[in-house]
Amino acid sequence: MSGKELVELRMEINEIDEKIIELFKMRMQVVKEIANYKIANNMQVLDESREEFIVKKHTDNVNYPELKNEIGEFIRCLLKISRDAQEDVISSYRR
Repeated sequence: MSGKELVELRMEINEIDEKIIELFKMRMQVVKEIANYKIANNMQVLDESREEFIVKKHTDNVNYPELKNEIGEFIRCLLKISRDAQEDVISSYRR
């Protein structure tokens, strides 16, 4: 079998994961700002139409159709984590 060695492939994954984590941290900071906006404007955390729009946006024109389901699942997990974080911020505010 030709190609890269497992160690090299794992190093690539580690580098990619580090980039994803940095972007995730940035995203979560904005999520907290959104939670504060929702507190100030008496809004609900869940906006189903917005979430479906986001999932659709990221899955409709996927250049790799074999990844469409995985991308949808990834986005849905990301949205759930974001909702949970917003709920935590809002719950802390109400205490």
